[in-house]
Amino acid sequence: MQRIRLISDFNLGVLARYLEKNGDLKDFQIEVAPYGQVYQQLIAPVSEDESQQCAIIWARPEALLESFRKAVDYDAVDHAVVMDELERYIESLSGFCKRQLTVLHVSFSLPPGYRGYGMLDYADGLGTRNLLAHMNLRLAEAMGSQDNFFMLDGERWQLTVGQQATIPKLWYASKTPFSNLLFEHASADIVTAIRGLAGHARKLVITDLD
Repeated sequence: MQRIRLISDFNLGVLARYLEKNGDLKDFQIEVAPYGQVYQQLIAPVSEDESQQCAIIWARPEALLESFRKAVDYDAVDHAVVMDELERYIESLSGFCKRQLTVLHVSFSLPPGYRGYGMLDYADGLGTRNLLAHMNLRLAEAMGSQDNFFMLDGERWQLTVGQQATIPKLWYASKTPFSNLLFEHASADIVTAIRGLAGHARKLVITDLD
């Protein structure tokens, strides 16, 4: 049986349940790694069987990178320091990809409702969204040579569900930062990606040559 392993700094139990209920993944075993151990999972040795699995990484950038957490908290942070931390994360991620069949990585996003610096939030060297955009672009660029690495747009899930993206009490109760509705949209995109990688997504183009 093929396996899908979910790796995150937060609780992905809800996402796991949506994936388990999806008929397109009936031949997959869904595993959830202990949350809060992203780096540990990236560097941990794997058996031959474990290397033949799909890993899904969905983590908050402020949990992965200490300097970015400070930026989110409006502390003065040199953006170059954040990018240096990102490079170390990319190094661990690159090694992890070499030991996996497929890696799906959710793009970095800010907490739902995060205002940042308002109209200055895309200002170079100041805005948090400017910094985040550079982080996502650098991640995609650095990992582009890995044929088994693919990025999913997590920001789109938040935009799709709008104000229903999060339920604050879920975070305090179970370390779940997003609502069930958002996880439902996420699971749909993940299933689509896995089906595509398995060769189940095909397009037929019919042309009239007359």
